[in-house]
Amino acid sequence: MAEILIVEDKKNLRKMLKIALEAEGFNVQEAGGITQAKQYLHKFVPEVMVVDIRLPDGNGLDLLDFLKKDISDIIIIVMTAYGDIPMAVSAIKKGADDFLPKPFDPDDLTEVIHREINKKWLYRKHRELMEKSDLLEPVGKSKMWNDLMELAGKVAPVDTTILLIGETGSGKEVLARKIHQLSPRNKAPFIPVNCAAIPKDLVESELFGAEPGAFTGIDKVRVGKFESADQGTIFLDEIGDLSLAAQAKILRILETKEIQRLGSSKIKKIDVRIIAATNKNLELDKNSNQFREDLYFRISVFPITIPPLRERIEDIRPLVEHFLIKIAAKLNLAEIPCIDETVWPKLINYSWPGNVRELANVLERAVILSSGSELTQDKILIPDNTGQFDVSLVEQAKFIKEKEMIIKALNQTGGNKTKAAKKLGISYRTLLNKVKKYKIN
Repeated sequence: MAEILIVEDKKNLRKMLKIALEAEGFNVQEAGGITQAKQYLHKFVPEVMVVDIRLPDGNGLDLLDFLKKDISDIIIIVMTAYGDIPMAVSAIKKGADDFLPKPFDPDDLTEVIHREINKKWLYRKHRELMEKSDLLEPVGKSKMWNDLMELAGKVAPVDTTILLIGETGSGKEVLARKIHQLSPRNKAPFIPVNCAAIPKDLVESELFGAEPGAFTGIDKVRVGKFESADQGTIFLDEIGDLSLAAQAKILRILETKEIQRLGSSKIKKIDVRIIAATNKNLELDKNSNQFREDLYFRISVFPITIPPLRERIEDIRPLVEHFLIKIAAKLNLAEIPCIDETVWPKLINYSWPGNVRELANVLERAVILSSGSELTQDKILIPDNTGQFDVSLVEQAKFIKEKEMIIKALNQTGGNKTKAAKKLGISYRTLLNKVKKYKIN
């Protein structure tokens, strides 16, 4: 649990806050002034400091200067008398995270501390997501998904072409990135190409590059996607939308490991792994001469079919939890939204024609529409009558059992949420979300 340092010259107030915070499971140290606080800071670094503005050996703002200069990651909450509000505003400008005007209830301080710790966690999560924005982790727990990931793990180290088959939005690019990440090529680029989005007259220059003067508008060398992916992986999404001419050139690259820019006589050797994807039946397309049969056999050495979300409803819950963390970080929310328990049947019964992508979009829209931290049925904008599945008895039993366990833990700890969370093996933030979700008083 978080370490807290209270810097306050009034002993009685200090003791009262210490008792209240320790009852929530925090480890609390006390300091009567700036000098003693600095002595503590040489021994340990607290996660949170609660600092009074007026102290016997100086101004709390001076301590803020010291903290932000030497120890920049501490959450700082300022206590101030009503008449010192302008000084509290100055403290915020100097880097304090929040302030409480005296007198205040210890529960108010506890709430502020939990909120600021949660904000700090979300900031770190947001930073991690931004740093790894091109390495989106596949999420799921169903047997179908686990089998799929096992298959991906087996093929990733083997340098062969892969064809991912699945409906739009089912996660083909996410899986392709994961395969690249697990492969020996993971230090080299992963270059995604949406073949359906490239204008037909620009396909060849986009994929293979072009020299100045190759056609109107090209006044400098254009490096193609294949060349950019040298030593790495190129992901050709919706490969079935490519023209037969472009298909022929890709076949040649597979056979010779060579590319030639438009308008150039030079041939360049490249080493690229191709992962292709389609939502079409290329087997039918090759029979109707819309897709080259020889290319089909070359790219489908290792086909992987990604089942639609409606066939793996067990993955909806972990996907929702995953997306809500991402959305909270993206929108800079103070806490992660939770789902009202009555919403789950609606999410599970819906057929999700847009698959995982549609789920992510529905959740982000719901979060934006919600004024509070709980997503209710009226904010989940999907039809109620398009589903094909019933919520399984197993899922219902899980909900009931989880609620019972939370109530039992809270009863055993006298309602202390921090201790209850520890007993349950979950974070304080997760417990708060579940208490709201199950409407536990």
